[in-house]
Amino acid sequence: MPPLPDSVLRHLQSVTAAPDLAGTPYELRAPLGRGAMGAVYAVFDTRLGREVAMKVLHTGGRIEQEARIVASLEHPGIVPVHETGELADGQPYYTMRLVRGRSLDAYLTPETPLSERLRVFQKVCETVAFAHSHGVLHRDLKPPNIMAGECGGVVILDWGIARHTHTEEPPGVVAGTPRFMAPRSQPASHARRTSVPISTRWACCSRTVCRPPTLQRRSARLPRGPAKTCPRNAMPMPPR
Repeated sequence: MPPLPDSVLRHLQSVTAAPDLAGTPYELRAPLGRGAMGAVYAVFDTRLGREVAMKVLHTGGRIEQEARIVASLEHPGIVPVHETGELADGQPYYTMRLVRGRSLDAYLTPETPLSERLRVFQKVCETVAFAHSHGVLHRDLKPPNIMAGECGGVVILDWGIARHTHTEEPPGVVAGTPRFMAPRSQPASHARRTSVPISTRWACCSRTVCRPPTLQRRSARLPRGPAKTCPRNAMPMPPR
């Protein structure tokens, strides 16, 4: 039997990976993203006649806890949860509003005006501050998890490893993406390679949002002028 073409293999992989929506009021539309623990799909709610997003966990996990945390945070910058449930094959899921837009790293370009960068940065800060005021830490804040949506909305996604400040993490557990984590939270091996003070790293983050670096010719002369900085307290710190 001759080997199957790559296009056929990719189609078979997508079909076998698709969630079994039998017995639910949802119809599959398209995959939106996939991670180590699960995937997110665009589905059609036949009861209300609208498209929503469905997050499905492929491994045993804490989707119920994630859904409860997100549902407790009613804010324009946080996607509301609609319902939780279990698919026919036993996989847990929850549905939420479908956000249309682009991730922050795709939305911001060298041509994006400074005023728009600052507006987006402020929206992110406001959402993070709201979560912190309710005792919730996102713990995986990074450009791919920030969506610039329609009508100027800015939404923080993927609260899968978020936790309440009153809960304790088991010893030795490290959660987050190392390059975006605070040094005190990083694995020891990674922290040694990225031992940059937290204030400097936040400054780099805000500067990336305000004006991402562009390649310059070695012979080009940069204009002189006063340095532009973001406010010291632009990004709220989590409660201790």
